Amino acid sequence: MNALVAEAFADELEKISAVPLSLMGRVGRAVWNRGAGRVAVGAAPGAAVGYAAAPEDQRVQGAILGGAVGAAGGFASPLATRAGRKAFGEWGRRAVQSQKHQLLGKGNMPIKPGASAEEIAKVTAAQKAGLTSIPGLAKGMYRRPGGTLREAWRHAGKMGKVMAVGDVALGARAVADPTTEAGIGEKALGTVGTAGGYLLASRLGFVPSMLVGGGLGKLTGMAGRGVDVLTGERGRKLKRKTKKKTEEAIGLARRPSTQYLTEHALRAIPEQARQVVPGGVT
Repeated sequence: MNALVAEAFADELEKISAVPLSLMGRVGRAVWNRGAGRVAVGAAPGAAVGYAAAPEDQRVQGAILGGAVGAAGGFASPLATRAGRKAFGEWGRRAVQSQKHQLLGKGNMPIKPGASAEEIAKVTAAQKAGLTSIPGLAKGMYRRPGGTLREAWRHAGKMGKVMAVGDVALGARAVADPTTEAGIGEKALGTVGTAGGYLLASRLGFVPSMLVGGGLGKLTGMAGRGVDVLTGERGRKLKRKTKKKTEEAIGLARRPSTQYLTEHALRAIPEQARQVVPGGVT
């Protein structure tokens, strides 16, 4: 009985959700089918309802809350249909498989439904080169580092290349800054390692790319710190740091303490009071 009720309820939801689509027209349906479009369509009436329903002194908060609820409802509206729930389930399975492949190297990198033949070929080639998983990258850099770097540059795309070059540019600025605590070798090699890591991980998701870029940057930074020790750069940095701390400590020691100022002020008050008395100055 419960299964029949749930099925009937799902049928009604599907019918209701199909009504707005039939009234939207071609452009409206295109907007609605995108997540951002559904968020915007849901947020506007939600904010209006929240504003009208809230007390006069809390209407801004009501509009924000109503807009957030409406946006969430608009984004999740496809779940009212069987097709939407099926698509969401498939997306979840792809997301899990993607993380398993990228982090652990298990299985194949999933491909989005409707991907073009060109995109499928790119993903397949990147996976063959070991660029779609952390274990694949580690194996490629161990066996053929030069070839793996060339493949990474070829598969990075315009955005990946711009980000790598931009990271090197920011690192060059840090290298030129003499006030930083790290030495020149640590900053330079750390920057190159981080940029190279993000370039290698350009076909990975956010979390794996952060692990690769940050981890490689740490390793090369440690190597650069060793170079700083050998060249004496780290020793000079430590001496300057120690000297600065000593000067700051001496400056603080020379400042009058709060207790001293308070006691001095209390002693001065009676002295000043004795300067003027009724009838003249003593």
